[in-house]
Amino acid sequence: MKRTTTDPRNISQQILTAVSQVVVGKEEVKSLLLTALLCGGHVLIEGMAGTAKTLLGKSFALAIGGAFKRVQLTADLLPTDVTGCKNTR
Repeated sequence: MKRTTTDPRNISQQILTAVSQVVVGKEEVKSLLLTALLCGGHVLIEGMAGTAKTLLGKSFALAIGGAFKRVQLTADLLPTDVTGCKNTR
């Protein structure tokens, strides 16, 4: 019988390892996604086309046994229309 762990550090590492098997790189984004999960938040991943945003979201959802939903933005739809606020770095 496989032993499961309840130590949050091990669970977090298992999630990151599972996602890293599918998505190479993007370590900061993976860490931020995990932080959002632990805080009970939502995530809007922005970036250029072809940068594995959908793959990252699907992989993360699969790793935690969650659901994945995607919003396709168009020229007349901005991220602030989805989130209701503007976040800047």
